[in-house]
Amino acid sequence: MIARLQALTGLKFDIDAVKAGTCPNISGAIVDSTKGWPIDHTIPHYRKILSPDAIHHGYVSNTADPSEEHINERIHCTVIAKHQEKAAPLYDPPNLPAHIPAEKIASLTDEERQLLERGT
Repeated sequence: MIARLQALTGLKFDIDAVKAGTCPNISGAIVDSTKGWPIDHTIPHYRKILSPDAIHHGYVSNTADPSEEHINERIHCTVIAKHQEKAAPLYDPPNLPAHIPAEKIASLTDEERQLLERGT
């Protein structure tokens, strides 16, 4: 997120401090963000990914929103890499489309590459 924010806004971060406080690991644990939220944990509500229509994502259901235009949604390349990884824990979110066109996959930015470099 830091790298995307830098790329899109020009906001500056102390790169050495960010690197010292983070440790990206594509093979890391998958955190269940619904824990502690009984309704979400029992009846998960998944956001539709790569919908051809603009969607209003409500608390209980999703509905088409004709007053909005759906543009520029992408899936980050690390999501694809995590999904394709066959080692445990398997990453298979139910709302991730089975077929994702190449033009809908966001590549690493230069800022992300810089944050991923170690020992620099």
